Amino acid sequence: MVAIDNTRALSPRLTYTIVTYVTDILLSFHKARQTRETVRQLSRLTDRELNDIGLSRGDVLHLARAGQL
Repeated sequence: MVAIDNTRALSPRLTYTIVTYVTDILLSFHKARQTRETVRQLSRLTDRELNDIGLSRGDVLHLARAGQL
């Protein structure tokens, strides 16, 4: 019996594109998790504690999303 090998390797460009796409997705999930954790921790602080570090309650989500915390 003769076996025919019809498998082909992915082109380097396609491989790079797929790896980049998956990496971007994973980084997005990681950033979203970090943002949620930052917001969760800062939400536990009182208004006075937030004021002591120069933040207001309204700043928390905006700054966490911008990655400035």
